[in-house]
Amino acid sequence: MLFRSHCYLYKVASGDRLTHIGKKNNIPWQLIQRINNITNAANLRAGENIKLVKGPFRATVDRKNFVMSVYLGDVMVRSYPVGLGAPGRQTPTGLWLVKLKQPNPAWYDSETNKNFLPDDPQNPLGERWIALQGLQGEAVGRTGFGIHGTIKPQEIGMSASRGCIRLFNKDVEELYDMLLENKSKVTVIE
Repeated sequence: MLFRSHCYLYKVASGDRLTHIGKKNNIPWQLIQRINNITNAANLRAGENIKLVKGPFRATVDRKNFVMSVYLGDVMVRSYPVGLGAPGRQTPTGLWLVKLKQPNPAWYDSETNKNFLPDDPQNPLGERWIALQGLQGEAVGRTGFGIHGTIKPQEIGMSASRGCIRLFNKDVEELYDMLLENKSKVTVIE
């Protein structure tokens, strides 16, 4: 099975850091921490074996069915329900590149001139922001779109956003740990 070729045990060497190990394997260090139940990265010890996967992960968003599928190679490893752009503000189809990832983001709403600080329970982005850069199709050259959490979980499975891809907060936290800046790609299809 192809998935097995992406998974292996790694023996931690002296001086290894999760960031370095993640970079060599095209995965975020947070994913290594998650799959190995490492609560404190400083506790990583030389000689111990940890589970790793070789990335990068990629995702496909199906606008018709409001589903994001995450893949490692050709194997789907996870799927999430999503909320998408409202009529007139549809989430553009095409190929996107994951750019900047931010935990607990601040956000300025240019339409209402409101600032939302990190930890603000009214911040529409929720707990994670994954910025996207359009590469192909309707997405080409587009910025300002992203994947994020939501303070309106009732809108998951609906066309209600300004074009961004919304996930339940627990789902976007998991996804955040899989997608890698400047490596992972997201395809939005009809």
